[in-house]
Amino acid sequence: MELKPCPFCGGEAELYISPHENGDTTQNHYIVCKDTFGCGARIGDAISGWQQDYDEAVQRLVDRWNRRADNG
Repeated sequence: MELKPCPFCGGEAELYISPHENGDTTQNHYIVCKDTFGCGARIGDAISGWQQDYDEAVQRLVDRWNRRADNG
């Protein structure tokens, strides 16, 4: 899954997945701007590894990050 640069500063973006907590399979997935000057842009969602559409759920998060005003 390719991530577009940060929509605010143009910095590199990265997908992070938090470790499981309390034996639950739900993890927090975040896409964050890695700008060293602290842009702070991020988007996230809680996604369960057990859900049938896990890959699609992660792709929807990526699509939300990649969406720009000029592409609807």
